[in-house]
Amino acid sequence: MNGENLVYDYRFNVVDEPSEWAFNWDYSECGTPNPTPRENWATMWMVQMVDDPLLNIKRLFCQLGRQLPIKLKVLQCSEDYVGDGDPCLYKFTVVHKTNREIIMRGEMDLPDDGSHDPNVGLYAVFRATTKYGTTIMRSIYKNTAQGTIALVPHKSVEIMLDNGYQVVITTGEGINERDEDYSLNDDFEQLSERLSTRFTLFHEDEEVARCHMSYRDGSYDPSMGPTIEMIAVKQSRRGEGLANVVWYWVLWFISNNFTIECLHNDSPVKHVMIKATQIMTQEVELRQRKRDGDLWPVGFKELLYNYCGFSVRVQKGAMASLFASKRPQDEE
Repeated sequence: MNGENLVYDYRFNVVDEPSEWAFNWDYSECGTPNPTPRENWATMWMVQMVDDPLLNIKRLFCQLGRQLPIKLKVLQCSEDYVGDGDPCLYKFTVVHKTNREIIMRGEMDLPDDGSHDPNVGLYAVFRATTKYGTTIMRSIYKNTAQGTIALVPHKSVEIMLDNGYQVVITTGEGINERDEDYSLNDDFEQLSERLSTRFTLFHEDEEVARCHMSYRDGSYDPSMGPTIEMIAVKQSRRGEGLANVVWYWVLWFISNNFTIECLHNDSPVKHVMIKATQIMTQEVELRQRKRDGDLWPVGFKELLYNYCGFSVRVQKGAMASLFASKRPQDEE
């Protein structure tokens, strides 16, 4: 990251009038700003904290192949593809043994010896675009140790609440990022970078609160975890406690779909790591002040730290050395 990139990012993505939502919701640092559900699509992450990650993947699908008509094919990409000195990239294809139909695709990086941080782990990521492929993913999810698998269907869920409220949770890639005839035979790159989830709280027909969540942050930290990029209450509805309602359903969604435990050695065991980016101070909610009952503005940073339970962690991965002495601690 350099000064020119920062200027470009600000000039062309951020300065649009945020109106009453405090953010430009048409822009997101990672993930699409317009997640679009697609029937029977799903993305699955598998943590590989073992001595031989590739062998572990092969064993899993070999066991499944004894019960189901599926077979795993592995392609090791050359240095011309991944770059000299870069991690080795493996591409996976799961096919039907009888009709040779592609059921799901995946990929996994294997860093060179000494180049990978043991606190963040190795991950294989798969995508299915058929009902059969999604069913197999669910079987893997249910029969694998808790904390090592995350499964996120590309769908929209509507949940009716009391007093005329409704929360809509939509996961998917962008509406214009894939052609309608997209299939698993097409290019397969940067799976988790396009995927995002949008939480929208409605009261009657009015949209009153939002949250945008992606599955990779912009710091190049390779550790896995959902990333909160934006959360805000509509300006005219602030002070009603609606940020808490949205945050409750964000945590509900993560606990039901994203069970990969945080591998950072400075975090408690059996905890999912939820990251936050673009931490700024613009007002996103109002709180009632105890001493006089007046409404007091709550900024995005304050909301995350004081009401959502976020805390500062030591930076991991590629950006750790770059920002070792320059980056403000509370922006980690």
